[in-house]
Amino acid sequence: MIIKETEEVYSSDKFVQAGLAAEKQMAFYLKRAFGDDPNVLILNGIRIIQDDDAAQMDHLILHEFGMLIVESKSVSSQVTINEHGEWSRIFNGVSKGMPSPVLQAKRQGEFLKRYLEPHAEALLKKLLGIQMKFDKMPIDIVVAISDAGIIKRPKKSLDELNYVCKADRAVEKIQEIIKGYRKKDRAVLSLGAYILGKTTRANISTFLIKNNSPVNSTAQKEKPKNQTPKAQTEYSASKFFAACKHCSGTMVDVAYGKYGYYLKCRDCEKNTPIRKTCSGCGKPLRVRKEKEKFFLECKTCDTSALFHKNSTMA
Repeated sequence: MIIKETEEVYSSDKFVQAGLAAEKQMAFYLKRAFGDDPNVLILNGIRIIQDDDAAQMDHLILHEFGMLIVESKSVSSQVTINEHGEWSRIFNGVSKGMPSPVLQAKRQGEFLKRYLEPHAEALLKKLLGIQMKFDKMPIDIVVAISDAGIIKRPKKSLDELNYVCKADRAVEKIQEIIKGYRKKDRAVLSLGAYILGKTTRANISTFLIKNNSPVNSTAQKEKPKNQTPKAQTEYSASKFFAACKHCSGTMVDVAYGKYGYYLKCRDCEKNTPIRKTCSGCGKPLRVRKEKEKFFLECKTCDTSALFHKNSTMA
């Protein structure tokens, strides 16, 4: 059952567009497979913040025995995983290293457990008189590579490879994971396995949606009372999606350098310039800093939109 659809995000950046397309492709496969299944809840595009740090999950699945994170990766050429579990991809005909999506998804899972743990008593029931906790909850991982991409795997068998597949095979892998839990002996389940009941799954999904913090959330100044209807129409928040143009990662921070403000990616450590124009008048937007918050503003249209907040843990 789809509990949260993929949010519409607009960007002129081709890398961001490709990443969004990969997420939509995976969301389509998930909806087709689990759209009518009340035992499997799908949350597309969940971003949570804790202690000025954040984790964004492309697709989060809640099932009877735990959770599953699906990390969508846009690949139009080839990704290679070597015998050490290191990733690289072909870009403009050249092989370049990239952060491991598997490790990225695992970090998201650990972040999610820490985020939910303080709310365990409110969200989880007791099992055999013992309060269940989130730190013991299984969170499985699937990395879905775009259907158009090619995965070059090493000859040596690696644990890393168990998590990776093409997007069109991801549903099959998810079903195998859930089926594997169901096959376990009931005696073993009652002694130590994790159970998420129907009400519990509903409560957790409601809690996460309530606390979802989209990366493109906006804030606006109070509109002048004497604005004409046309001016009010042009008074729109920026749709700039703060993401790295090199790896499409959203774990970025705004920094200031010789040529002005730019995005510093914490995954690939590369820089992305911030050069955006106003959708109303076409003039360049300026970046305004307010402590750890950054706004895109147009003086001509008198608009201001929050587009990013830096992590103090960077």
